[in-house]
Amino acid sequence: MNWIRVEDRLPENKDEVLVWEKWSTIPFIGYWNGRDWFVDHTFANVTGWDGGIEDRIEQKYISHWQPLPPAPKGDE
Repeated sequence: MNWIRVEDRLPENKDEVLVWEKWSTIPFIGYWNGRDWFVDHTFANVTGWDGGIEDRIEQKYISHWQPLPPAPKGDE
């Protein structure tokens, strides 16, 4: 799957997707609600950053997104 620029297209409302924040070095899971991005930074707490579930992120900080991959099947 390729990254999609937010200027080119946005995901369907509330579909969870991978998002890339301009200042980040790793992707996060988030969703677009038709007006704002919400991003789950929960796992970033292990690094000492005080993020939390569904932190609202200003749209200018999300540069790209892509659909989540399908879940594994069976013994994959």
